[in-house]
Amino acid sequence: MVKTLKITVEIEYDPDVWYGDSEDGKQWFFEQVLAPENIGIFSNDCGDFIVEKVKSINVEALK
Repeated sequence: MVKTLKITVEIEYDPDVWYGDSEDGKQWFFEQVLAPENIGIFSNDCGDFIVEKVKSINVEALK
């Protein structure tokens, strides 16, 4: 049986690495990489971790 967890997290990342001063890059990062429905922690495209640190704030089991 599959269960679902609702997790609130803090994510640290380096904006200079991922989009620098590019507004288009920033938009891409927030819409694609940190998309609420599919947060990317690791990228196969670049072969590296996208975020520096993920800290769990709250974990709740959903029914």
